Amino acid sequence: MTFRELSSRLAHAGIPTPEVDARLLLAHFFDVSAAALYAFPERDYDAKVLEDAVLRRLAREPLQHILGEAFFFDERYAVSPDCLIPRADTELLVEEACARLPKGARFADFCTGSGCIALSVLLHREDTRAVAVDVSPRALAVAKKNAARMLLEERVDFFEADLLSDAPLPFPIPDCILSNPPYIPSDVIPTLAPEIAFEPALALDGGEDGLVFYRTLLSRFSPRLFLFEIGYDQGDAVSALGEAAGYTVTVRQDAGGCDRLVVLTRADGK
Repeated sequence: MTFRELSSRLAHAGIPTPEVDARLLLAHFFDVSAAALYAFPERDYDAKVLEDAVLRRLAREPLQHILGEAFFFDERYAVSPDCLIPRADTELLVEEACARLPKGARFADFCTGSGCIALSVLLHREDTRAVAVDVSPRALAVAKKNAARMLLEERVDFFEADLLSDAPLPFPIPDCILSNPPYIPSDVIPTLAPEIAFEPALALDGGEDGLVFYRTLLSRFSPRLFLFEIGYDQGDAVSALGEAAGYTVTVRQDAGGCDRLVVLTRADGK
């Protein structure tokens, strides 16, 4: 199968980025550069492992699951169907955390998933430590694998906990909390791209209006700094929840101009 044939096959199946997917598949299985692919588009790449991967992608399994990794904040993160695939939009939360965390801060990453938020902050703020929390032991296993690969095990503690319950957490609550919680309204999830069906519902479903985690976290915890990723249409709603809890609110937009991050600070916060 040539690069051109593979791209065409993916395009005909409705894959949104056929050339990108074809390039990444061939780079992964044959260690071929993008320059070589475009210079020799008719070179044949014949292997069962490639055909199997293509069939999985044609079934709309996410490319990141097929490759076993995703790029986020200039790093490679191991991923699996047990955790949310890191998205570029979430990099805004990491940028804001790196800029706002006090020197020597110990922060929490709630709903850590692959650990990409906590670990990216730790990599770029070497003075900090983290507590990473998730309800899924399988997601935590992925996060721990990433921490070990990045040599960050000594700076992050992992805990399994249900943040929606009233049970006390088995660690002191830090004064800075970061979170990309599930925020998609339950009835919207079936309408999303087919690839979403391969990701864990626990990491997506924010309840009837998508706000259950924001309400719960703001009712249970009161750090000096909360950083929340939000859905594109949730800026006003999460801002109102933050203001009702006594926070000063700032909303930041992503590269596409959509509301993406809510920054909540108290009077003594940074």
